[in-house]
Amino acid sequence: MKTVISFILLCFLGLQVQAQAQKSDLSPEQLARIQSKKMTLALDLSEAQRLQVEKIQLNEIIFRQKMKQQRKASKDNGNTLNKQRRVDAMELMLDRKIALQNQMRSTLSEDQFQKWKKLQKRRHGKMKKKIRKKRKKHS
Repeated sequence: MKTVISFILLCFLGLQVQAQAQKSDLSPEQLARIQSKKMTLALDLSEAQRLQVEKIQLNEIIFRQKMKQQRKASKDNGNTLNKQRRVDAMELMLDRKIALQNQMRSTLSEDQFQKWKKLQKRRHGKMKKKIRKKRKKHS
């Protein structure tokens, strides 16, 4: 019971730190290091696993930052997403998620991978709630 409570508390604190870290001016390397250490605590990773996860996270952070800059530049230029661009963007995002999942599956043990999947599902659910709340606010 204590482990379940401590795990939930750790996840909650991790999300708080992550939200604060994203708002600050941390480098991609620093963000990747922080995320890998949080995952080490949550999933009990070995040092080799932590380093591999840090490398995976760094690649994802850099990719997301590039995509964010491209979207911002496109928006600033007045370009809107047409149907084909939207489909292409969604396919790219899903391909990246599949690749990330495969990388994590090869890095983590089966038990760790299942815990990671649960954490991802919980995080995705929280993000959806946040987006819905934001949309209601603007309606």
